[in-house]
Amino acid sequence: MQENPNSRHREPLPPATGTGIKSANPVPNFHAANQSSANPATNGFAIASLILGILGFILLPFIGPILAIIFGAVALSQIRKSNQPGSVLAKLGLGLGICSLALTAIAVTVFGISLVRDFTGRHTTPSVQSNLTSPNAGTSTDSADAGSSSTNSEANEIDRDSQRQTDLTNIQKGLEEYFVDNNQYPDSLSELTVGSAPIMDSIPTDPINKSPYVYSYVPLAGGYTLDACLEDPQDTNQLDNNDIVSPVSPCTTETYQLDNQN
Repeated sequence: MQENPNSRHREPLPPATGTGIKSANPVPNFHAANQSSANPATNGFAIASLILGILGFILLPFIGPILAIIFGAVALSQIRKSNQPGSVLAKLGLGLGICSLALTAIAVTVFGISLVRDFTGRHTTPSVQSNLTSPNAGTSTDSADAGSSSTNSEANEIDRDSQRQTDLTNIQKGLEEYFVDNNQYPDSLSELTVGSAPIMDSIPTDPINKSPYVYSYVPLAGGYTLDACLEDPQDTNQLDNNDIVSPVSPCTTETYQLDNQN
């Protein structure tokens, strides 16, 4: 009996593979998962802290440092819990915020002190300061202090008047020396300080307000007058009575006056 060729046992064909057939058990992509978990994002508060810490030195002197300190502290707290990157940035931002805030506070303090000193200097005169007394005014101690202050003030006026007399005498000597050299007096006192060999190094000024003494030269008359305003003309111990005249503009008190000797 012959064997039917079609009845022979056939080996099963392997399953076809192709783009249209999906596997029942797909292989998970561990590489992509590990890659995403290995590179977590830098903490946002740490970045913000660093930026605000830098801006605190440039644009935001108060708000920037305060926010940098707050954001830096929040970032460090989050990083300790989640192990995110950004610890260095948070620490830098925190440090910059503290430094910027300290420098700003020092600058504001110094500026405020200068304003107070300037305001006090402008609105407090020496006379007001000397008249400040204790609440127990009228006591013997206050009376003695007031008498001493009055005596010192009068002595200062006499000393300044004596200085004015000395200044005018020195200027008069310079004017007479100028006359000997030029056969005339100068049009202004400044001519005594010019030239290769000036007669005077500088012209003295009033000891209390530093204003120049009044020099009046009359070319036609060939003479001059020098005037200084006195504070205490009643004290004539150190002044020549013949040189004290009635007030001469701009003086409102008696005037010490010298004139030409030639």
